[in-house]
Amino acid sequence: GGFTLVSSSSEALSVNENGEIVVADASLLDYEAGLESVELTVVATDSAGLESEEATVMVTVNDVNDTTPAPTPTPTPAPKSSDSGSLFWLLLAAPLALLRRRNK
Repeated sequence: GGFTLVSSSSEALSVNENGEIVVADASLLDYEAGLESVELTVVATDSAGLESEEATVMVTVNDVNDTTPAPTPTPTPAPKSSDSGSLFWLLLAAPLALLRRRNK
């Protein structure tokens, strides 16, 4: 069983096999371009293969602000100098000292 899209007034939306309305092409989902609603005609099929009568679903497209303002940059403090270089040498020297002891 499942659902089949018989017709749609826009290629922006579709119906998947589970009967969920999904966005098929987000670039077509544009209120400003005049898309205020989408009409979908759907048929359900049961496990025996029997089809239902066609059902029409109307989806309303809302106008939302699709332009997001640019983020305001926040200053990052300069990194403080640290002694991580000496820690690196200590970590490197420790295994070398152990190797030297084993070789004796």
